[in-house]
Amino acid sequence: VFMAFATASLEYLSAGCNRSPGSVSWGCNGVVAYGSSSNVVVYSHKDKRVIRSLSGHKGRVNCVRWVKDAPRGLARAGRCSQTLVSGSADKTAIVWRISDEDRDNSVTRLEGHTGALTALSGLSFNSNEGSQRETLIATASTDSSVQIWWQVNSGEFHAIQAIRYGRGFALSVDLILLRDLGPAEVPLLVCGCDDSKLHFFVWNGKEFNEVLALGGHRDWIRDVDMTLTANGLIMLASCSQDASIRLWSITKCSPDHDNREVRAEHEPLPELKTKQNMFAVSISSPSVSYSVQLESVLLGHEDWVYSVCWHPPVFEGDTWHQPMCLLSASMDKTMIIWRLDESAGIWIDRVRASQS
Repeated sequence: VFMAFATASLEYLSAGCNRSPGSVSWGCNGVVAYGSSSNVVVYSHKDKRVIRSLSGHKGRVNCVRWVKDAPRGLARAGRCSQTLVSGSADKTAIVWRISDEDRDNSVTRLEGHTGALTALSGLSFNSNEGSQRETLIATASTDSSVQIWWQVNSGEFHAIQAIRYGRGFALSVDLILLRDLGPAEVPLLVCGCDDSKLHFFVWNGKEFNEVLALGGHRDWIRDVDMTLTANGLIMLASCSQDASIRLWSITKCSPDHDNREVRAEHEPLPELKTKQNMFAVSISSPSVSYSVQLESVLLGHEDWVYSVCWHPPVFEGDTWHQPMCLLSASMDKTMIIWRLDESAGIWIDRVRASQS
């Protein structure tokens, strides 16, 4: 009796994406991560295929984000973050460290919320003049809180702070580093909430302190996304159920700038005015002031705008470059790619895709 043996190999894997605005994240490494049911699927844009599926959650994955690496570190190393964070309806977040081996993915589970997770953001940066590596993760939940998780080097993550909103909610969160502070690099957290305001928090080494609250939108803020341009300018995009997108610039003030608008700790949080809104970062003496200014209002959608996302940084030679390109998605079933016309100084909707 002769027996014939055949080998089988996986040629193609397909998995649908969850119907949640925050369940997709495209990293600067050209890899897309998205939630598919209770799994996180990793898709290679270069290879045009799913390269792995990560299992660990017990409920639907609502939000997925690549952890941001400090751009200065990216320029030196020439590589992007290999760490993912996912949040689920099972009330937990999972930190995934993706390796080159298909099955070698270390997992850290973050437990502490009492409601489903709806938004998150992560940031990895050098502290103490580069002597240690810190990672901060912010997770927002339907339990009306934003939890802050902290890790030093390769140690354990610790829940160090809970920012509570009472009966309100933070619908979106994002983290970025404030630059031009000498050897220090200070994380900035921005939360978009159901009070139609942007809430700014500055890291003091142990926790986040709220320094500014900006109005402007006329309805719930559904998403926020920040990026750092090559000249050191931080651009913040926010979108709302009022069908608008607002672009803000965050810049360091010159030493001779009028400091009378800087908020003291005992003063109430300021509202949006026609002039610059300022906050202080007190890491040394004297403190450093930053201004937040509205740059543009983008009107092109006809219904709630659920999501905004900056183009990932790209490498040109040995340095990184941030394209002035923004993607937005709306309940009107359209996506718009906005680009800055530098000659005219205005933002134009270059591409519009819709579902018929």
